[in-house]
Amino acid sequence: MAYTDETLRNIYYKTSGYCACCRKKLALTNYGYRGGRFAKGRWEVAHGTARASGGSDDFANLWAMCLPCNRGMGAVDANRWCRFGL
Repeated sequence: MAYTDETLRNIYYKTSGYCACCRKKLALTNYGYRGGRFAKGRWEVAHGTARASGGSDDFANLWAMCLPCNRGMGAVDANRWCRFGL
């Protein structure tokens, strides 16, 4: 799904710029592959309740996560995957 820059900023600041799962520091400008393949702080938008489980694209269900956390959880709900909970 494509997100506006404003939506990405809001999702990023929702977790104060840290991964919602592992609490790693993220870089606002390094969403997805922005900043290059090896850029530090790359992140993606994750769904707290996976779409496969009936989750929505509502803002309340969207969280900033580092690539390893987001890719590692697959279709599992982030609410179950993350040790800190959402």
